[in-house]
Amino acid sequence: MKPVPLQNLFSNGMKRDMARNRMPPNSVWGLRDFVLDYGAPARERNGWAYASSDVSSITGSAGYIRGGIYSTFSLTSGATEINLAIDEDGYVYKVALSGTPAATGVGAGVPIAQNPVFHGGTAASAATAVYTGLVIIPDGTGASVPKKYDGTTLSDLNGSPPKAKYATVFKDYTCLGHGTVGTTLYPNRIWFSPPGDPDCGFSGSVTAWDTTDSWIDFSLPIIGLSANKNVLLVFHDGQVSRIRGNTPPPEEDMVVDDPWQRVGLLDPFSITEYQEMIYWCAPEGVYRTDGVSLDDITLKGGMLRYWLDLVANATSTWTFATGIIRNHLIISVMDGATFKDAFIINLHSYAWGRLSNLRAVSFWTGQYGNADETYFGLRSAPRVGRLNTMFLVDDATYKNDGDGTAVASEIELPFYELGRPGIKTVKAVHIGYYLKDFANDNPTFQVAYTTTPESSSYTVLDTLAENTSYNRARVTIGGRMYGLGLKFTRTNAGDFHGFDLSAEVGFQEESKRMS
Repeated sequence: MKPVPLQNLFSNGMKRDMARNRMPPNSVWGLRDFVLDYGAPARERNGWAYASSDVSSITGSAGYIRGGIYSTFSLTSGATEINLAIDEDGYVYKVALSGTPAATGVGAGVPIAQNPVFHGGTAASAATAVYTGLVIIPDGTGASVPKKYDGTTLSDLNGSPPKAKYATVFKDYTCLGHGTVGTTLYPNRIWFSPPGDPDCGFSGSVTAWDTTDSWIDFSLPIIGLSANKNVLLVFHDGQVSRIRGNTPPPEEDMVVDDPWQRVGLLDPFSITEYQEMIYWCAPEGVYRTDGVSLDDITLKGGMLRYWLDLVANATSTWTFATGIIRNHLIISVMDGATFKDAFIINLHSYAWGRLSNLRAVSFWTGQYGNADETYFGLRSAPRVGRLNTMFLVDDATYKNDGDGTAVASEIELPFYELGRPGIKTVKAVHIGYYLKDFANDNPTFQVAYTTTPESSSYTVLDTLAENTSYNRARVTIGGRMYGLGLKFTRTNAGDFHGFDLSAEVGFQEESKRMS
């Protein structure tokens, strides 16, 4: 029999919004731990790496890293890049930017409900006292004023700001939301700092936040903030509001859209800003906006059904975090210390895939050495991780994740009806692949099949071993069936490349098919 081509591209990624036997071209039913079109149509990712040492050696009580921020300060000694991490109790650490993973203690901060924000500045000189940039760390419990870090010292933010849970930077203002002034709680309010001077007093003309007049109220309590150069987004339970304009009250020209969109927010740590786009996770889907239009990434990626099924079981103990690496959106979903799911989404094609063993509760972008990097707070250990190593090619150093877990990918292919309706005879499938052993790990991948669409029950056919170059393996099936679904499961560390699939199919004569 002449082999019938089944698939040699997987660039549309994983999809669950349609039946398995009616999937769009170049898509798959399930995909885990692959980077698509990266040296092969489907290539297994490398491992993530540690970026810090175990910070419990510094504070003793640290259980995990809750969040962080990478900032560049314009100090009198020159621009200084600093990577900060914050544990679940609010203690702040400085993380090494290259070489051996390391961390040093900065000081006791505040527990956080979002990543810190950075209000940039210019270098100080003898003639002016302009601030050099500040990291603003709001207290996620709302019990105290935000902390600030100026590249050297961690202390309280000056100027009697509100004791607010959430923060962002919009135009030249630090914005604080859901906070207390005096003894009165204002959960629906955001306040604006003096322009260019959130710490008050650098210019010598403004000594305090104007909590009397420089604020805006909303119809619902605030549960998150974000901004790009054009809009300030205010998140609530079930809706998002929008602020446009340049000048806040009292000399205001701002326009408030309350609400702007009827979608919610699952976690402030799921808010990510990238190239003037704002991304977040909501009960209704995963969204992005430039402040004008709204894109549903779950719907465009064919993963809305999967997402809704996942979040339907979410409780208050679940966390959702997002980050960006190499134009891919990364999402990690945890229930306390229990891993629930994780995703990698190509932001050009909206192609989704899943990731294993990414137990993250926050992400933030920066630099590591000379390369762009995305850091993450590990929930499973008091350490910072980094993602860029997942994209390294043919690098045995990162064959495993930082915690020692071997990357073991999995792919479930569409249900192929093999050319035409009716029963066919399938003698074998041909699999084009390359599986490199980095050391002496003896990687393999198991080939299994099902004859029913959307079935979770598979019959194992064979287990294929490593090879030294591209190979087309013939795996015998031998059976009569309406169609065929395939599943490949990898074990042990190795570099797997998936290229193409075909099947030996025999069609019955018309008279036999109708009998």
